[in-house]
Amino acid sequence: MAAITFFFFIISILLLAGMIYNILKHLQPGFYPPKRVLKQRVRLMAVGGILFGLLGFICMWIFN
Repeated sequence: MAAITFFFFIISILLLAGMIYNILKHLQPGFYPPKRVLKQRVRLMAVGGILFGLLGFICMWIFN
């Protein structure tokens, strides 16, 4: 079970890092893709990162 919990935390960290990267791209002027697309990516990665983080904490709480 430790491997599954580790997997959830790694995916969560990667998604949150991707969210931060897209936020920084959004703040730069004149960047492609459009700001609308970057906002959608940020939302999707934030939700995914939070969900995987919660799954990791739930697995850690239940199985340890």
